[in-house]
Amino acid sequence: TFHNVELEVSDCFYANQHQLLQLCYALYNILAARSETVCYLVIVLNHMVSASCLTLVLPVLVFLWATLSVPRPSKTFWMTAIIYTEVTIVIKYFFQFGFFPFNQKLEVDRSKPFHPPNILGVEKKEGYVLYDLLQLLALFYHRAILKCHGLWDQNVAMETDTLHHPDNQLDSTRSATSIDVADSASSLRRRGRRRTRSSSTQPRSP
Repeated sequence: TFHNVELEVSDCFYANQHQLLQLCYALYNILAARSETVCYLVIVLNHMVSASCLTLVLPVLVFLWATLSVPRPSKTFWMTAIIYTEVTIVIKYFFQFGFFPFNQKLEVDRSKPFHPPNILGVEKKEGYVLYDLLQLLALFYHRAILKCHGLWDQNVAMETDTLHHPDNQLDSTRSATSIDVADSASSLRRRGRRRTRSSSTQPRSP
């Protein structure tokens, strides 16, 4: 059996901690293991609270791109989500100034459900960027978890290894030569069968 003194000391130290602290450790491990799901929930929650066209894009990308990716979403999806969230925060902040015409009569415009700024999500209100910041924090936390486990640049590394590794090139050449040898052997067998058939069909001389 595998035996390591440092692991045993770590297990003893963890077992001697207070139960509340162990519960905090367990919750953190669950959060770190399911950080991808946490990002999905925060994105959907942001759209449920804001319900605008700006927050509709990321839930659509989650259900049509991220959840359909096997085994996990790529780096491109997470970078798209992070950049889009940052751009959304900047746009909402820009439209909070009072010199815009739709920000001068807030009490009248808030009662109109089909007011264009309310549909687009650029209306002036308190706490306009709270859930967007929470969403950005969850995305950055998930990126940090992926970087700690070496999964952030895994797809790029795998592609470069398969393209530039010399063993893979040798394997490809060997497979190509083996295919050529198999094709030549099968063609020789076919020719031999045809010759035996033609010789058997020829009439024998008396």
